[in-house]
Amino acid sequence: MAKDAETSKPKHLDPTSEYYLSSQANSGNSLTKDTLKGDNYVAWEQSAILTLKSHNKLAFIDGRITKPDPESEDFLAWDIVNSTLCSWICNSLDPPIRATVSRLNEAKLIWDSLKTRYSIPNRPRIYKLWSDASMTTQGGASVITFYTKLLGMWDELLTLSPLESCGCPKGTEKMNWYQDLQTYQFLMGLDDKYATLRTQIINMGRQSLCHGHAGRVSPGHHW
Repeated sequence: MAKDAETSKPKHLDPTSEYYLSSQANSGNSLTKDTLKGDNYVAWEQSAILTLKSHNKLAFIDGRITKPDPESEDFLAWDIVNSTLCSWICNSLDPPIRATVSRLNEAKLIWDSLKTRYSIPNRPRIYKLWSDASMTTQGGASVITFYTKLLGMWDELLTLSPLESCGCPKGTEKMNWYQDLQTYQFLMGLDDKYATLRTQIINMGRQSLCHGHAGRVSPGHHW
């Protein structure tokens, strides 16, 4: 009997169900601390997806759970979750953007509308990041500080323009090329006192582990 009762537990009361909302999941929450302003869509989307996954609500956004018939026994539970998600999404939008989706009453419709408008490649930002990375030098800072600055730009570039992870030869070749480019940018930006070490690293052949290079150049490393 206990097993039957557990099996028949309403979806909104089952913690493993997508329809379940914890006591902390109120409509005043924001989907992410990163407010969507338009040009930061990629970062906003990544943060939002993590939040949705952590609350087991991604299915309402990616189409796996659709709006049930109003006469369905699932409709009320769906409507409550949908309304909550609509609030979460809107609370994470810049006011001018929020106004453009205020009449949409389904979380998926809001999500798809934002994705259609703002997920286009941000070419000006990509260009600026490549330009800044190519001109960034150590300038007397510590090696780790210099490397961390470059790493931030590289990470954003990969977010804006992801590399294919197909595992095929062409994909591997492209990844090797990109990692080599990172290595060259790092070495070119080092202060002149590392000129000899720079030459040694270049002569080592294919070395696409820029993290390792930063460690080799750091004080205390012994060759």
